[in-house]
Amino acid sequence: CTAPPANQRTTQGGEEKVKKSPRNKLLSYAGVNRVKSGGYWKINMKRFLVVSKGAAAKKRAKSSAGVAHAQLPQPRKISHHDDLDVLYYPRFIDDGSISPALSSLPLEETSIVMFGKTVKEPRRTGYFSSSNERPLQYSGSVRHPLPLTAELELIRKKIEELPDVKMALAMEQRGGSASSLSRNGLLKKNKNDDVQETTVEEQEGGKKSSASRYSFTGCFANMYLDGSHYMGFHSDDEVENGPSKDNRVIASVTFGEGRRFVFKRKSDGTKVELTLAPGSLLLMKGRTQSIWKHAVPKTSKPMGKRLNLTYRVLL
Repeated sequence: CTAPPANQRTTQGGEEKVKKSPRNKLLSYAGVNRVKSGGYWKINMKRFLVVSKGAAAKKRAKSSAGVAHAQLPQPRKISHHDDLDVLYYPRFIDDGSISPALSSLPLEETSIVMFGKTVKEPRRTGYFSSSNERPLQYSGSVRHPLPLTAELELIRKKIEELPDVKMALAMEQRGGSASSLSRNGLLKKNKNDDVQETTVEEQEGGKKSSASRYSFTGCFANMYLDGSHYMGFHSDDEVENGPSKDNRVIASVTFGEGRRFVFKRKSDGTKVELTLAPGSLLLMKGRTQSIWKHAVPKTSKPMGKRLNLTYRVLL
């Protein structure tokens, strides 16, 4: 800070007159001249307006950039176990309720074979695909695909926008790990400010195609009407569920009621559990299906409807 010259009197530029006084101090605050005289602050208003306009523009630009980055949901790991390759997005979709379009999906009760006996599935299910006409077989049941609805297609595209999903799908459908894809020149990282997006490019007849070509090919829907509806321990390790057993990707979205979800390691029975909240996304990838089973246990607590959509790469 510097003191103004003695007896400085200026009327140009909108600056107030200042008398010589030992109490007078000229301060600079964000480029704005302020003079303290007789206990009052006097401000160069012309400079203040110019500086304020510029600062506001910068603040708006910074805020807009922050909003753009915040649009991508942020995941968290659910466990310290390295072989449980799972990411959880608690707020993947803002509205986690079951919309009329989702509630009208043609789901039905089917029979499956459990321990040599034919029983009704304790939930309603449906299989949807727009790129796969082959029926899906599991537990002695055969399901023929229905076309993906517009709502299911929108959710699929939203999932595939996530960088972790792009990488996982590329690894599953190309085979190998991220490091091996990088060594072969198939994986490249592009930095955009604070957001890192991973893409995969391949040479096919001199043409490059991005990771967006790697997509989920089917959706399996489960409707749990109440707490008595459940899913027993199992792993989605059938051949139909993906080309690579060690790089299998399943994205699970929850609507309606939140439910308890439990992982159990096949070798020693270690359990990891969490509650899947409405609007959340659970991304299972890597060797998770080879090493762990998962379940939605039944409960005696009052429960509303829960719709679960699992997107997969079905063969």
